[in-house]
Amino acid sequence: MSEQLRELAGLIQRVLSGGRSSRLYRRLVDTDRLAVDVQTSNQTGKLPGLFIVSVEPQEGVDLKRLEAVLGEEIGKLAAVDVSAEELRKAK
Repeated sequence: MSEQLRELAGLIQRVLSGGRSSRLYRRLVDTDRLAVDVQTSNQTGKLPGLFIVSVEPQEGVDLKRLEAVLGEEIGKLAAVDVSAEELRKAK
């Protein structure tokens, strides 16, 4: 994996789950209250390109709904530009 791709994957990781103002945390934890916590991990060692999303669901949450909302938010990366504020926070 090139250095440029590693940097891009790290930026995506921080936009998605880099703190309480990140996209996934705001949507899954704060807004929809589907999860207690959400984290992402970008593997650059033995498995370059592997990107892991870990979610701790709220008790009793419909996991299919949680998965659908998660997919929706990840899909927004391709459809909606990352705001200047998100980029500033992620760097």
